Amino acid sequence: MPWDVAQKAINILDQVAKLDFSCCQDCWLIRICNLCFAHMVCGNEYCIEKWHFSCKMRRKHYTDALQLYCEITEEDEGALDFLAEQTSPIV
Repeated sequence: MPWDVAQKAINILDQVAKLDFSCCQDCWLIRICNLCFAHMVCGNEYCIEKWHFSCKMRRKHYTDALQLYCEITEEDEGALDFLAEQTSPIV
């Protein structure tokens, strides 16, 4: 049984290695993208459509978040200052 899981993982990684990441090179989100390829699997196969959809949704999410940030800081420059005072749970 563990061999089956390992073989499936190897199969998926082989498929990912063959992907064309040229679209990522020109993406404005490349430096902060945290898209996980493990979530792009359909059955035992890597699903490129799922990748493109997730990528599109991730870019929309960050665009919306950055737009909201700009709107808030245009209204009140210090509105988010309290965030700098908080400690990060990630050490």
